Amino acid sequence: MNERELRQAIKDKQLEYEKAKKDNKNIEELRSIANEVKELKEKLELELEMRANALPEVAEVVEVEVSKEERKNDMDLEEEYAKIFHKVLRNNVTPEDRKLLEELEKRAQDVPTATPYLQSKQDANGGFIVPKDVSTQINEYKRTEQFDLSTLIDVVQTSFTSGSRVFEKLAAQTAFANIDEWDKIGDIAAPEFEQKTYSMKSYAGILPIPRQLLQDTNAALMAHLAKFIARKSVFTRNSKIIEVLGTLTKRSKAVAVTDDLKDILNVELDGVFANNATIITNQDGYNWLDKCKDENGNYLMQRDVVNGTGYTIFGHRVVVVPNSTLASTGKKAPLYIGDLKEAVVLFDRGVYEITGTEIGGQAFQRNSYDIRIIDRFEVQKWDEAAVIATEIDTTKAPGLPSTTAKAVG
Repeated sequence: MNERELRQAIKDKQLEYEKAKKDNKNIEELRSIANEVKELKEKLELELEMRANALPEVAEVVEVEVSKEERKNDMDLEEEYAKIFHKVLRNNVTPEDRKLLEELEKRAQDVPTATPYLQSKQDANGGFIVPKDVSTQINEYKRTEQFDLSTLIDVVQTSFTSGSRVFEKLAAQTAFANIDEWDKIGDIAAPEFEQKTYSMKSYAGILPIPRQLLQDTNAALMAHLAKFIARKSVFTRNSKIIEVLGTLTKRSKAVAVTDDLKDILNVELDGVFANNATIITNQDGYNWLDKCKDENGNYLMQRDVVNGTGYTIFGHRVVVVPNSTLASTGKKAPLYIGDLKEAVVLFDRGVYEITGTEIGGQAFQRNSYDIRIIDRFEVQKWDEAAVIATEIDTTKAPGLPSTTAKAVG
């Protein structure tokens, strides 16, 4: 195991020890886990010692040479795969192409930097992974979407369909102890780690490709595919993020006056989350916030000069989600205030899989070539304390803010 893997293994074993202790396991089991931790720490120390004793000049030269060769091989594989992928979209894959795919897969095993689709070019159902250049296009189109909630949360890229990761809760941090000269320094409280287990979910959609477009250039066909995937992916991920936000414990009192916002930002939300807090609501909630004024009658909503687009209130960014995606309940609009990167985590497989047919589904009836796209990810709640979930009572006119309360931001 390398240094990162050893450190992760040590954290996992420490969590296992704490769980065993909480479950009142016998001393032999606890000692066994402790010995495993000790052995892993010794391996880590040895790894660090060997790295320190390595010849830096020689190591650097070898690393650069290998890296260049790996990049060259990876680029060759990318180009060859992309050519076949263009045929896949037009349903023109020949037996020779499939043999070449098998050869590419074998070659990819010897290229450590090869992208995931080359190491597993087809899924269990015979689908193909979207090439890197098309994935880049998809990400570029995603950035043009009006709102993408995944940019507000913690996104963890993983090449595995299931597994676990260890996270530290921000609000559980402890400070150094104050000491005088020659005082003995006590042990610092261990950080509070929590393990999250994930299992990728599959989300699919169908894109009918017109026959005329199949005869067009590769660039036009790829752009059509990339735009469709980008829109669907953003919408699907937004929906799942909103579902997770909906599971947060709701504040008992709805926001009815401007000072209620200050109460949340100044007091109810932990200070470690308040500085990075974002305000998320729907169109109804935004309309209410947009009418908030100060004691001089000036609107409190201001242009977001930091991000260049959108608006802020009390120095905090306001993100507006369409009513069709984030619905109000009667006259109460949903409102989430906090640091979403600490509240929600998205485990992302990082690739899109496609399968084409001209005889399955409705493709035969409408004489089209249909492509099924699969996006794999999972969204989970992380630290609930990082976000205050509440509602805006839109039947109440926003009252003037208190002249004595001071807003965070």
